[in-house]
Amino acid sequence: MNKNLIWVMLASGWGCATTGHAQVTMVQVNTDALGLDILGDAANEPSLAVDPTNPNRMAIGWRQFDTVASNFRQAGVAYTTNGGLTWTSSVLTPGLFRSDPVLRSDADGNFYFSSLSSATSAEMFKSTNGGATWGPPIYSFGGDKQWIAIDKTNGPGRGNIYQHWNVQFSSVPNTSFTRSTNAGASYENPTTGPNPSLKWGTLDVGPNGTLYAAGSNLGQTGHLFAWSTNAQFSGQSPTFTATAINLGGVTSGGRNLSVNPAGLLGQVSIAAAGNGNLYVLGSVDPAGADPLDVMFIRSTDGGTNWSSPSRVNNNPSGDNSYQWFGTMSVAPNGRIDVIWNDTSVNASNNFSVLKYAYSLNDGLTWLGQLTLTPQFNHLLGFPSQGKIGDYYDMTSDNFGASLAFSATFTGGQDVYYMRINAVPEPTSAGLAFLSGVLFARWRRKDSGDRPAVEARITSSPGSASFPGVSSA
Repeated sequence: MNKNLIWVMLASGWGCATTGHAQVTMVQVNTDALGLDILGDAANEPSLAVDPTNPNRMAIGWRQFDTVASNFRQAGVAYTTNGGLTWTSSVLTPGLFRSDPVLRSDADGNFYFSSLSSATSAEMFKSTNGGATWGPPIYSFGGDKQWIAIDKTNGPGRGNIYQHWNVQFSSVPNTSFTRSTNAGASYENPTTGPNPSLKWGTLDVGPNGTLYAAGSNLGQTGHLFAWSTNAQFSGQSPTFTATAINLGGVTSGGRNLSVNPAGLLGQVSIAAAGNGNLYVLGSVDPAGADPLDVMFIRSTDGGTNWSSPSRVNNNPSGDNSYQWFGTMSVAPNGRIDVIWNDTSVNASNNFSVLKYAYSLNDGLTWLGQLTLTPQFNHLLGFPSQGKIGDYYDMTSDNFGASLAFSATFTGGQDVYYMRINAVPEPTSAGLAFLSGVLFARWRRKDSGDRPAVEARITSSPGSASFPGVSSA
């Protein structure tokens, strides 16, 4: 079956006080040279880079298991020059172990691919042509789990590459941070980084060049926020200030047999908006019976004060379902995009749908609550390492969001690119409600003309049925 194809749909929210609409396209990325699915493999934990000078150029990296019978994985990578309509895939350093991909771009459109080459050692690859080819690996110290951010400002740190990782799994004991001030040609000897130390969280650079980080504390009893005002200055040794923040729950260590048995349930996202606001989001275990929610906080004063945590997902509070792999990105115009996997479609919590919400007022309220995919059994297709990875990745622009995620729509773990195009709030938007049932039509673009695929969605969130796609 040719799975390097695009599904196009117009998604509508329902069951909430405010609704939103988004046009969605989706295409499988991890295919062979003919665009065919690779039988018996697994692909997960994707990350993506978008060229800010030409958004049609993107690259996605993922963990590529050539056979589900093995835990050995390589660095899968693919690039597109046409906005994600088609992808060309390959493997970096074939035959060598690689894991935990993180991709980012600099302001000039160069791509960087951070990859673990062992349990505690990272290397960085650079591409100057949109991911079509990559330079040699550059040792960047690191550890598990590493994240990177690149300064895209016009300040003194422009082009700096920052990398932070969990001090508990470090290539150099008692260190968790390094940077490159020469466009990735080399990386400085690592330093202690934030203290107290944090893990399982991302980095971002603010409009004034300040470096920000957020994540779980090492004991997984709460969360930390850290910042460095001098990491942007090449002549200074970076120093950090760290403080506790309340995200409304704890980041779980995973090991949930119903959801992601050998993996995490998400990592913490931090975003520095162009107006100076800071946002932190994560899938956390709140107090009480509810096992997991997507929670959000904001700061309007550089991190000195934070809002009370608010819940992004709108399913009933205390519902025995998991909103996992919560991921956030922010557009230049200030729109906040959030996606997550949601198990509320299945009482056993072993099926998920991908959901999307967005905010136009700094996270005070959330629109959308859209179900963007059919439900899929997230327990299918495991390699001998029993998980579908630990995270998804997303980048936003003023017209929508680009998402890299994993799903099992045809029975195996695959990596997909999804474009979420924000469209105005229409009165009909080409959708029809008949007796409480929403009908949408998906158009499938591959080799030759195919009839439109009709989706039948009842008024209950997530209860879509898609011809030819297995569900619970």
